[in-house]
Amino acid sequence: MRSGMAAAESRLASYGVCLDSDHVLLARYVPAKRIADWRLPGGKAEHGEDPFDAVVREIAEKIGCDGVVERLLG
Repeated sequence: MRSGMAAAESRLASYGVCLDSDHVLLARYVPAKRIADWRLPGGKAEHGEDPFDAVVREIAEKIGCDGVVERLLG
């Protein structure tokens, strides 16, 4: 690694595809000093956290809803 460059860090993230008939739930993300956008609800998993548990937790934190994981998409 060259001097002054930070090492790249990889982290697991889990996002949920929340469906209601033909509608997909999106969460508005507003980062500091950048333009807001729309994303699937979810985010980073804690160290050692199961991805299914992480997406349920993230959905509760981000949008205040209870989630149930039916299957892994990818």
